Amino acid sequence: MTIPFFDFTTIHLGPVTIYGWGLMVAIGILAAFFMLNHILHKANEPKTSEVIDATINAITAGLIFSRIFYFIFYGNLANPLEFFY
Repeated sequence: MTIPFFDFTTIHLGPVTIYGWGLMVAIGILAAFFMLNHILHKANEPKTSEVIDATINAITAGLIFSRIFYFIFYGNLANPLEFFY
């Protein structure tokens, strides 16, 4: 007997395809943004612009370093130009 689960990989909305993993990452980013904004607002430091800057910097750093990690461990180190595509 196995545990039932949902096979949630993609959602097709007309010509747009939404991947489940990307949707969960986006929900996590939004949840972290709103939670940090709420915590700072309760501490009487409503600096939404700083929260937005921190969120954008975290997303950018995550994308760059995930690409570096992927290239180092799974890429072709013999061809370093492959990093950019």
